[in-house]
Amino acid sequence: MRKEDSARACPSAPASHLIRFTAGSLTCIIGEAMFRIRPAVLAPLIIVPVATMVVLVVDGTAFEPSSPVLPYNPCPASAAAERGVHPTTYTEEAKPYTGPGPHPVALRFPMDETLPPHWTAPDSEPYTAQLVVCEYVEPVTLTDIECNYRGYGEVRLIQARATYLLLEAKTSKLITRFKIEGQGICPGTLNYSPDNRPAHVREDIDPDKIIKALRPYVKGESRR
Repeated sequence: MRKEDSARACPSAPASHLIRFTAGSLTCIIGEAMFRIRPAVLAPLIIVPVATMVVLVVDGTAFEPSSPVLPYNPCPASAAAERGVHPTTYTEEAKPYTGPGPHPVALRFPMDETLPPHWTAPDSEPYTAQLVVCEYVEPVTLTDIECNYRGYGEVRLIQARATYLLLEAKTSKLITRFKIEGQGICPGTLNYSPDNRPAHVREDIDPDKIIKALRPYVKGESRR
């Protein structure tokens, strides 16, 4: 195609908005929105900005950006929040928290193995969970209690407290909030590495107290 032919293909294009390509795969772009592709010579990928969107032309088919990916975890950033993150992947898939128990739960902290049987939603069916439990642990004070670990030595215990939010999985609405204070008991294990040898250890929150607080909501009639 000659230069003058390319200009005639877009007679209404302002000079500042007319882009000419001599490779033959693209005739012109007018106002960054209209373009003509010669079918016989099709570029494999052309990106054309249109307003604030990006349109991809792949093998002659235009694709718009896909919808945002929803978060999986509805737990809010703060224990003071009055509602969880919404919407999430639970919003469309989870069953509502209603009627008699049991109401399966999903925990956003590692204590699944301590819960009674059939309390948690199975990994293969995560959206059978009707409730989500969020944990927020904060250190309270450095105690004088010494915890002794074989092969490591003694470290001082940090007493802790935890706040828990119980959310409805489907709506992320707050069902209840409760706190559990630490009892000043040394954890059964100490995690460390050659590059990280701590002088203190934070106590674990008693799982039996978590279970006791959750039981009425998991086993009984739904509460709001």
